Amino acid sequence: MQRFICILTFLGCCAAWSQTRMIPHVTRAGGSFTTEVIVSNLDAQSREFRLMATTDGGSQVAFSGTIAGNVSSFYTLSQLFQRDDISYLAIDSDEDVELSVAYAAVGNGSPAHVGEASIQTDHWRLFPGNWDNVFDGIAFVNMGSIPSSVLITQFDAMGVERMTVQAAAALMPAQKGLFVLGDAGFFSESAIGKSYFEVIATQPLAVVALRGSYPGSSVNFLWQNPALPAETVALP
Repeated sequence: MQRFICILTFLGCCAAWSQTRMIPHVTRAGGSFTTEVIVSNLDAQSREFRLMATTDGGSQVAFSGTIAGNVSSFYTLSQLFQRDDISYLAIDSDEDVELSVAYAAVGNGSPAHVGEASIQTDHWRLFPGNWDNVFDGIAFVNMGSIPSSVLITQFDAMGVERMTVQAAAALMPAQKGLFVLGDAGFFSESAIGKSYFEVIATQPLAVVALRGSYPGSSVNFLWQNPALPAETVALP
């Protein structure tokens, strides 16, 4: 397997990533969660692939390899990139090769396996959990060519807007943002009943939403909360 590290042009890489196959979030090294990278070849023949990673500092590194037919290979970030300050990942390969990750809480728990996403849009919808027991986190990457505003709005079950928070005023191209819904003062289900959230940006975003038990719980669980791409709307 051939390995190489290269520095990519920041904005040029983003321009080439329109509707990119990617993992929008890699957990931060030394935090409460870990990320394992999984490359799966679903074809009987060996296939080449290239992983492109953006670091927390905004630089890019890459890994190229060949994977045998009908196997899945498991990697740490250090094995792939010789560093662990990775923010998010993209893959360039035949469609038979798929990228996924396993997020796991440090300590006693079970991993959440999340597959690659290939939709980037400026409007997303998602639903909250019970914040007495779990947290709802969102990671979003600006896939556009200019800075983006990101708003998160809560609607009640009647479609009435209840609260809007600015998650980012000017998220730079190729920059990732992180947001925890329960920390922003939104209404709980006990306060307003059922509700939903919309993430609205001025540039296309890659989004992944994760839900999990709070750090310090006796058993730590984490899983993906589906984020639904919605029709583009104009920001107020």
